[in-house]
Amino acid sequence: MAATSTRKATRGSPRSPYGSRRARACRPRTRRPKGPAVQERIPRMIDLEPYRPSLREPLLGFLANCLPESGRSFDPEGRHAHLLDVDASFEAFWCLVDHGEVVGCAGARRLSPEACELKTLFVYERLQGRGLGRRLAQRVIDHARERGYRVVRLDTMSTSTSAIALYRRLGFRDIERYDDNPMADVFMELDLA
Repeated sequence: MAATSTRKATRGSPRSPYGSRRARACRPRTRRPKGPAVQERIPRMIDLEPYRPSLREPLLGFLANCLPESGRSFDPEGRHAHLLDVDASFEAFWCLVDHGEVVGCAGARRLSPEACELKTLFVYERLQGRGLGRRLAQRVIDHARERGYRVVRLDTMSTSTSAIALYRRLGFRDIERYDDNPMADVFMELDLA
């Protein structure tokens, strides 16, 4: 009987803010979001917008600042000259815009009637890990499906480990070299069929 009275005395002990086990079981729990709820981590002020001429200067400024973060240099007079005329160089192009500042971009380029290419996917390092790269890549994939392409290809550098991991999560697989980009050493493809 002494054990019973001791037990009753400890249930509501001041050491536990929730009292009994039953009360603890009923307390609210915090859980990590799954599925679509993960999108809530993306800052709502960052909009995914189709490229327009008024974004030209913010885009060029973004690339000049963002490319060095990944060990690249922005060369608008040389290998990046195509970015001076986005409308002529890409079938479609999107920018992530935060209060007028471009903070990410990606484009789709036609390779053949059956294949398009995911190009120029960049996001500021400070914003990586928030689903923004996935959002851009998914927009290019959706565009490819809308246009009836059977595959989406891409090339990248093996040092871009985060990007490669993202592409693999999206279903891209490694393929043989398909272009003559001297900077790229990883080539991937997503089958849309």
